[in-house]
Order: sequence, then structure tokens, then C-alpha cells
Amino acid sequence: MADAEYPAAGPGEGNATMTEPETLLTVGEIARRLGQELHRVEYVIRSRDIRPAGWAGHARVFRDADLVWIAAELRRIDGEREGG
Repeated sequence: MADAEYPAAGPGEGNATMTEPETLLTVGEIARRLGQELHRVEYVIRSRDIRPAGWAGHARVFRDADLVWIAAELRRIDGEREGG
């Protein structure tokens, strides 16, 4: 996948501000926003030991910063697969 498809910031760099509440995302929402299959997002979360911000019922929820981190890891995996 091209770099333009993933956010460019690193871990810990979310987009929430003092006036804007932080967005909490389910694994499915992260996969949808990144245009990735759910199992790839699950793999990154599990293999990088990314902890959820909390739970909404039975669903894990993650912060915007986690979305950026997951996107960076997927980009790195794709680069390795392509030999780069």
C-alpha cells in the first residue's frame, strides 16, 4: 500500500485537543479507516502488545494515537514484504 494511505505521525501523536473529546475506536473502525482487513489490524495489536484505552461493553476501544501506531506498523510490514 502507498504511504499516503496511512497517517504519518508516530505513536502518542493523536489529534484530540482540549476542546474536542478524544475519539475511541473499535478494532473494526480502525480496520475500516485504514482500509485494511480486520485480521491484519488484530495481528498488529496482538504482536505489538498495543493495549486498549478501555472497553465499551465487550469491545476493546483504542485512542487515535493507537490508530497512528497501528498504521505505522502496517506500513512497516508492507515495506518488509516488498523487500524495502
